Amino acid sequence: MLPALVLLFGVAIGLPVFLVLLAAVLSSTLLDPSIPDLVIIQRAFAGLDSFPLMAIPLFVLGGELMVQTGVAARIMKLATLVFGHIRGGLALAVVGGCTFFSSISGSAPATVLTVGKLSGKSLVDAGYSRNFMLGLLLSCGGLGIVIPPSIFLIVFGVVTGTSIAQLFYWSLLAGLLFAGVFAVCAIIYARMRDFPVLPRPVRAEFVRVLRDALPSLLIPLLVIGGVSSGVTTPTEAGVTVIAYVLLLDAFLYHELDRSKLVRVFRDGALTTAKVMIILSAAAALSWLITASGVAAGLDQWFGGFESKWTFLLVANLVFLVGGMFLDATSLGVIVGPLLVAAGMQYGIPPVAIGVILGVNGAIGMYTPPFGLNLFVAPEVGGGSLESTVRTLIPFYWVSLLALVLVNAMAVLVI
Repeated sequence: MLPALVLLFGVAIGLPVFLVLLAAVLSSTLLDPSIPDLVIIQRAFAGLDSFPLMAIPLFVLGGELMVQTGVAARIMKLATLVFGHIRGGLALAVVGGCTFFSSISGSAPATVLTVGKLSGKSLVDAGYSRNFMLGLLLSCGGLGIVIPPSIFLIVFGVVTGTSIAQLFYWSLLAGLLFAGVFAVCAIIYARMRDFPVLPRPVRAEFVRVLRDALPSLLIPLLVIGGVSSGVTTPTEAGVTVIAYVLLLDAFLYHELDRSKLVRVFRDGALTTAKVMIILSAAAALSWLITASGVAAGLDQWFGGFESKWTFLLVANLVFLVGGMFLDATSLGVIVGPLLVAAGMQYGIPPVAIGVILGVNGAIGMYTPPFGLNLFVAPEVGGGSLESTVRTLIPFYWVSLLALVLVNAMAVLVI
């Protein structure tokens, strides 16, 4: 009971996630002196002792490189030219930009910041309301949790023993379904409000922009195609992306200089350190939950429902509510193994559980009180937290529709 109270209190006062998790672990050791401190330390380090986790710093570094080399800007420019002359086309460009950048960064807040800075102002200048722009950015920016190479998917695969290649493949389909729902709703809304359109691009301009962006479009194929086909492991795919982007810049783009390289490595190191320390603390707490017998009790409770649909409803609620307070990666480490074990009792494969939890985690990224996307909203034109949440209310309903469709796909197709 005390660890749960410590978790809630730590989150409520705004402590960093890794401190909240460590405080919950330490409170348990105070209650039960029989738990050796050395074992807690060993479990924390063991949580990082996995070869596939090496993919995380590589993909983080690759994402930073792609921002600094202008890859994202080129893709957004192409998307704007392709869709801008359609009613609601600029909104489609934002959805497409979020989907693409998610596939190269794996980070939801980074996706919001990058796409927002590239297209947010142009969307408002074209006549779209600021609230619509903000809601679309924050919600579609959550795709960074779902679209490979998501950090969440890599960690979930490691802690549950699930094939990362299969998680990448099915999560890509789920992410495209999620983005498709938002794209359709955005077009309908744009037509209802009669939002303006851009003039059709001249052929010469389109060819020039396409030629400039075409090499960048191959990056998701290198990651998703390589891992899903078994040609590369996630770690090798991360190395491939870094090498490819550096070659692109050396021979085509010529954007990188010494100051940008320093920024790339500095920001990449900071992001990786934040992720790893959270993983370490979450691994220690996960072991403690298992060793204390709580996991066995939860497993029995999850396995006692009448149907798999009831189980899925509860599992979605657990992750949705948990996502309001903790990030998806931490939740995946703590409750992922429990939900996978329970899901197998209902004939639901671990890959399906991972896909469903990923979409829940994406929604959690823009759900109050602690959704990370909410805190980068001021950087892309948002106001106070309260006004941002009010803006997002219609988008929560669209998100729940997408979540229902993903659940159906995961159970009936995977």
